[in-house]
Amino acid sequence: MLSRPELIYLIPIFTSPFILLTGRRGRSVGFLLSALAVLSSLILSIKAFKEVVLDSSNLVGEEVNLRGFKITPYYIDSVSAVMVLLVSFIGFLVVLYSPGYMTGEHGAYGLNRYYSLITLFIGSMLLLVSTPHLLLIFAARELVGLCSYALIGFRNRKTTTGPAAAKAMITTRIGDVLLIAAIGLLYYYAHTLDIRYIGTLNENVRLIGTLIVLGAFAKSAQIPFIGRLRDAMEGPTTVSALIHAATMVNAGVYLVVRSLPLLTLDTFDLLFVSYFGAITAFLAATMALVDNDVKRVLAYSTISQLGYMFMAAGVAGYAAAMYHLVSHAFFKALLFLSAGVAIVATHTRDARRYRLRNSLKLSAIAFLIGALALSGIPPTSGFYSKEEVISTIADSGLIGVYVLAVLTAFLTAFYIFRIRSLLYFRGEPYEAKESRILLGPIYVLVIAILAFPLYHSDLLNRLEKGYNFVSVYTFGSPIEVRKYVPTILASMGLILGLYYIKSDIPSRRPLRYLLYRRYFIDDVYAIIAKAFVYLGRALYKFDKAVDLFYAYVSKAFTVLGGYFGRLRTSYVGYAILLIALVIIGVVMVL
Repeated sequence: MLSRPELIYLIPIFTSPFILLTGRRGRSVGFLLSALAVLSSLILSIKAFKEVVLDSSNLVGEEVNLRGFKITPYYIDSVSAVMVLLVSFIGFLVVLYSPGYMTGEHGAYGLNRYYSLITLFIGSMLLLVSTPHLLLIFAARELVGLCSYALIGFRNRKTTTGPAAAKAMITTRIGDVLLIAAIGLLYYYAHTLDIRYIGTLNENVRLIGTLIVLGAFAKSAQIPFIGRLRDAMEGPTTVSALIHAATMVNAGVYLVVRSLPLLTLDTFDLLFVSYFGAITAFLAATMALVDNDVKRVLAYSTISQLGYMFMAAGVAGYAAAMYHLVSHAFFKALLFLSAGVAIVATHTRDARRYRLRNSLKLSAIAFLIGALALSGIPPTSGFYSKEEVISTIADSGLIGVYVLAVLTAFLTAFYIFRIRSLLYFRGEPYEAKESRILLGPIYVLVIAILAFPLYHSDLLNRLEKGYNFVSVYTFGSPIEVRKYVPTILASMGLILGLYYIKSDIPSRRPLRYLLYRRYFIDDVYAIIAKAFVYLGRALYKFDKAVDLFYAYVSKAFTVLGGYFGRLRTSYVGYAILLIALVIIGVVMVL
């Protein structure tokens, strides 16, 4: 039995500050420390996965009394075991990929800081998925947010990284404020912050559930927080792969899945999660249709696929949501790391610039496999997980959500094969070499994706058995459809994307302009921000006016005091002073 499961997250968290002490040697020593720390977490995660998922034995820590709060340092059931293995595995591959990418794209600048932050990032996410206490979950969310802010703005000499990092930080802080409000209300009404027991709440269920969901939406970039992930692409591609595949954005899905015992007490919260997830998935997929930046297209695809997970979670289909989360982590990491090879070679993210099919053959094949998985084409992992999500939605009877899910499957295949066509088949021919350091982690992910049919059924069954105190919620009659409808539509989108290499649709067309401006969501936020600026200026002027008014009143009383002081020397003065006091008293009484 694993004796100290808390070391899964403690090792990388406590290794992080030591990496900063490596100074200029961070390029080699920092990488070695980071790789060893994450590898240690991976080994411990494998052991935890074996004991929990394969041997059906949950790992529960002893309660620690901290200032009146009884905190359990770790609780690893089937969901947590899958998450810690996923985070440590993807994190380890990203760390191994980092020397080749960071040296080629960013030089040796700040590598000790980079390895320290990415190690802390992985450790914080491992803490988030290992603890059942909401205070520790909130603290881990803050650490994850801090690391993402610092890593998105890693190239702080570039003018665009600062605003992008600030936008990500501010957006997620809004969600954190909502979540801390939910935590306070939950403790007041349920007298517990252990996420295992929040289903005992019987007051203000809808309010607390909605606050938790909005906090999760902010972390996972769902509506109304959809805009931040696009700008977060200013960070290194390795950071993008880690954020989108295994850490920050998945924290929202994990929180909703963990909160299902509470959310199932009120169907409004479930419908809220499912419909907003469906709308977000569809809108993000349409935004990706007109973008030519390969990393931004992948960012939109992450938002869209997270919408699928929320659709499943919104009907209490936790197994399907977690199943797709695992599958998505593999193919999204593969897509980002494959795109990173092209970015290192060409030093541009514009997919229209160069034709790379002849010079980057191996990474082009890997990108193709990732695109097939994202589209849900068999026999890749995405086919099984997306079919499970859509089947779960069909069983729940939510027709509107099902229609949006199926349409999004078509759009997903279209935009990912469109950007692939632009990246590898259009533009000027370009000669470049593929680094073996970069290709190693990429082909590990390729093997994992293609081997998914060997273990997908067993993983799904164990997820369902290990976390079975909620069941799929039925809102109506199950939708009777053919099983392979989403796959057929995805295949149609794939064919269309292969031949649709023309990238510049005339901007005068209203639909393209609407998609290019991202439904004016950023414009609405700009208007709101400007309104707050004007409000702040108005309040500042009002405050100055109030200060000026009191200054004049004070000066008037000073003058009157001097005048009455001169009147004290005569009886007439005392009479005038008495009459003035009487008048003031009458006015105050009236």
